[in-house]
Amino acid sequence: MTSNVIQYAARAIVDYLGGNYKEYLRLTRLAIKANGEMTCNNCGGIQLPCQIGQKGDMKHGYICTDCGHVTVNGMTYRICNVPAKKAYSYDRSI
Repeated sequence: MTSNVIQYAARAIVDYLGGNYKEYLRLTRLAIKANGEMTCNNCGGIQLPCQIGQKGDMKHGYICTDCGHVTVNGMTYRICNVPAKKAYSYDRSI
Protein backbone atom coordinates (compact mmCIF):
# COMPACT_ATOMS: atom_id res chain seq x y z
CA MET A 1 0.00 0.00 0.00
CA THR A 2 1.46 3.34 -1.02
CA SER A 3 1.26 6.67 0.78
CA ASN A 4 -1.23 7.92 -1.85
CA VAL A 5 -3.62 5.09 -1.02
CA ILE A 6 -3.40 5.85 2.70
CA GLN A 7 -3.92 9.56 2.05
CA TYR A 8 -7.02 8.96 -0.12
CA ALA A 9 -8.45 6.50 2.40
CA ALA A 10 -7.95 8.87 5.34
CA ARG A 11 -9.56 11.75 3.46
CA ALA A 12 -12.45 9.48 2.45
CA ILE A 13 -13.08 8.51 6.08
CA VAL A 14 -13.06 12.15 7.19
CA ASP A 15 -15.49 13.11 4.41
CA TYR A 16 -17.78 10.18 5.25
CA LEU A 17 -17.89 11.16 8.92
CA GLY A 18 -18.50 14.78 7.88
CA GLY A 19 -21.52 13.73 5.80
CA ASN A 20 -20.07 14.32 2.33
CA TYR A 21 -21.00 10.96 0.79
CA LYS A 22 -20.26 11.86 -2.85
CA GLU A 23 -16.71 12.94 -2.03
CA TYR A 24 -16.30 9.79 0.07
CA LEU A 25 -17.22 7.62 -2.94
CA ARG A 26 -14.88 9.56 -5.24
CA LEU A 27 -11.91 9.30 -2.87
CA THR A 28 -12.58 5.62 -2.19
CA ARG A 29 -12.53 4.89 -5.92
CA LEU A 30 -9.28 6.86 -6.28
CA ALA A 31 -7.70 4.90 -3.42
CA ILE A 32 -8.67 1.60 -5.02
CA LYS A 33 -7.33 2.66 -8.43
CA ALA A 34 -4.06 3.85 -6.84
CA ASN A 35 -3.58 0.38 -5.35
CA GLY A 36 -2.62 -1.72 -8.38
CA GLU A 37 -3.41 -5.15 -6.94
CA MET A 38 -7.02 -4.16 -6.19
CA THR A 39 -7.76 -3.01 -9.75
CA CYS A 40 -8.85 -5.53 -12.39
CA ASN A 41 -6.62 -5.64 -15.48
CA ASN A 42 -9.59 -6.66 -17.64
CA CYS A 43 -12.26 -4.07 -16.82
CA GLY A 44 -10.76 -1.71 -14.21
CA GLY A 45 -13.21 -2.81 -11.52
CA ILE A 46 -12.55 -3.53 -7.86
CA GLN A 47 -10.92 -6.84 -6.91
CA LEU A 48 -11.35 -8.60 -3.58
CA PRO A 49 -9.07 -11.26 -2.07
CA CYS A 50 -10.27 -14.85 -2.48
CA GLN A 51 -9.07 -18.43 -2.11
CA ILE A 52 -9.16 -20.88 -5.01
CA GLY A 53 -8.81 -24.64 -5.08
CA GLN A 54 -9.37 -27.66 -2.87
CA LYS A 55 -8.28 -28.15 0.73
CA GLY A 56 -4.56 -28.74 0.82
CA ASP A 57 -4.05 -27.04 -2.55
CA MET A 58 -5.40 -23.54 -1.85
CA LYS A 59 -4.21 -20.57 -3.89
CA HIS A 60 -4.62 -16.94 -2.90
CA GLY A 61 -5.97 -14.70 -5.62
CA TYR A 62 -8.27 -11.79 -6.36
CA ILE A 63 -11.77 -11.82 -7.88
CA CYS A 64 -13.20 -8.84 -9.76
CA THR A 65 -16.60 -7.73 -8.48
CA ASP A 66 -17.60 -6.45 -11.94
CA CYS A 67 -16.49 -9.01 -14.54
CA GLY A 68 -15.73 -12.10 -12.40
CA HIS A 69 -12.10 -12.61 -13.51
CA VAL A 70 -10.02 -14.44 -10.91
CA THR A 71 -6.31 -13.58 -10.98
CA VAL A 72 -3.51 -15.45 -9.23
CA ASN A 73 -0.05 -13.85 -9.22
CA GLY A 74 -1.17 -11.35 -11.86
CA MET A 75 -2.32 -14.02 -14.34
CA THR A 76 -5.97 -14.76 -15.17
CA TYR A 77 -6.85 -18.06 -13.50
CA ARG A 78 -10.50 -18.41 -14.51
CA ILE A 79 -13.76 -16.50 -14.91
CA CYS A 80 -16.57 -16.92 -12.40
CA ASN A 81 -19.96 -16.13 -13.91
CA VAL A 82 -22.36 -15.71 -11.00
CA PRO A 83 -25.76 -14.22 -11.83
CA ALA A 84 -26.18 -10.79 -10.23
CA LYS A 85 -29.50 -11.73 -8.61
CA LYS A 86 -27.95 -14.73 -6.91
CA ALA A 87 -24.87 -12.79 -5.80
CA TYR A 88 -26.83 -9.94 -4.24
CA SER A 89 -29.73 -11.94 -2.79
CA TYR A 90 -27.57 -13.54 -0.09
CA ASP A 91 -29.29 -13.10 3.27
CA ARG A 92 -26.67 -11.83 5.72
CA SER A 93 -28.93 -12.15 8.77
CA ILE A 94 -28.50 -15.93 8.95
